[in-house]
Amino acid sequence: EPNQYSLLLTSEDQNAGGLYALQNKRYEIFFGDVMLTYFKNLTDKIDLNAMVGWQARSESAYNATVRTSKGLSVDNWYHLNASRSTKETDMKKSEYLKTAFLGTLGLSYDNWVFLEGTGRQEKTSTLAKGNNSFFYPSVNASFVYTELMKDKKPTWYDYGKFRVSYGIVGNAPEIYRATQAYTQNSASGYIYNTVDLALGNETIEPETKYEWEFGLESKFLGNRLGFDASFYTNTVKDQILQTTMPVSSGGRSILMNIGELKNKGFELAVYGTPIRTKDWNWDVRANISWYKNEVTKLADGIDRI
Repeated sequence: EPNQYSLLLTSEDQNAGGLYALQNKRYEIFFGDVMLTYFKNLTDKIDLNAMVGWQARSESAYNATVRTSKGLSVDNWYHLNASRSTKETDMKKSEYLKTAFLGTLGLSYDNWVFLEGTGRQEKTSTLAKGNNSFFYPSVNASFVYTELMKDKKPTWYDYGKFRVSYGIVGNAPEIYRATQAYTQNSASGYIYNTVDLALGNETIEPETKYEWEFGLESKFLGNRLGFDASFYTNTVKDQILQTTMPVSSGGRSILMNIGELKNKGFELAVYGTPIRTKDWNWDVRANISWYKNEVTKLADGIDRI
């Protein structure tokens, strides 16, 4: 619901006689998911599960302010009509919409081999029409090798799983960053528009990340000790960055698909339960990670940002 309130501020310069303002702010989010799932035992050992769905998210923001200018005409009369000069007004509105069709398809064999694929077709209002829809898929597999060991498995070794995944993820710019926006004002009855010195770019495409991840998980001693280790490597292409430009061109910077960034890293989590009684447990966990980021490419003709 709208939030209405008054502000009482003091200043030593322009509003030396006081300032009175009214502000109306509203921020709304509407979102929803529609999902359809399916599960079937294809054989005694093979299971299939699938899901298709649609998601939507809408955000809107509204902010309107009116305030006195150059102080109040009467001390302690906090009213908009008490403004010494023409009342100042300001209004901001923003709207954002994102929708997506998505689906997953998974297969499992005898509860020790799992394979899953996903796909997502996303559409966002932060990109120009005709260039605002993009698709990204992923596939992942896991192998619970301790299920194959059966009776040959040591009594102290409870669980072991190896996993691998590959995915592509799209990322769009923030609201009103890609489009060229204007600010409208008036002076002495004349209307004029100004352009922000940080220019947009309606030819912007989503930046895309391509990532591999490998992981190993094990549990020991009645699940009282375990670790989870993973290694990942990814490449971000068409990275969206604000790039400096000559002021003579009409702005100080412009949004561009300019960068290529590579990341790789290793993460390890070790956890355990040193004390376990029928009344309480003491669980501990330690994490360590290492990563490296490297800018591997910029747009032609640009060697620094």
